Amino acid sequence: MDNLLQDVRYGLRTLIRQPGFAATAILTLALGIGATTAIFSVVNAVVLRPMPFDQPDRVMVVTNMNTRTGTRNTTISGPDFVDWRAQNRSFELLSYFTGAGETSVTVNNVSDYTAVARVSPGYFGVFGASAKTGRLFTPEEEQPRNADVVVISDAYWRRQ
Repeated sequence: MDNLLQDVRYGLRTLIRQPGFAATAILTLALGIGATTAIFSVVNAVVLRPMPFDQPDRVMVVTNMNTRTGTRNTTISGPDFVDWRAQNRSFELLSYFTGAGETSVTVNNVSDYTAVARVSPGYFGVFGASAKTGRLFTPEEEQPRNADVVVISDAYWRRQ
């Protein structure tokens, strides 16, 4: 115990005599710890934590590959998706998802921006999701020239 107290006193005397070095050391440690914590948070959320649905190892993303350039195109046209689904022999379910973006929505004469994505009726089935209230999409609503139908999140419903 005596050695610990001597070491603490020595450390404090050194910090007082050389405040510039102490500040640099403390700042370096703080930045290192902060960066490590931030990186671990991202890795934990993306890699280590399991996906919030059953059997995430059975969910795949299918994309187009341009054989001439060797690049992947993550955007698939609607007609391509319909063809893929009709010719599917490998997957239990196929669903279409096109990029999330923001759009203006007006509810009770109040405009707001919200995140939106265009999905096919089978999208929620891929993840085993069901509606808490109301219903999800029906296959008939996927047909051309039908009225647009939306599914809103519980959080959005509660906010509005």
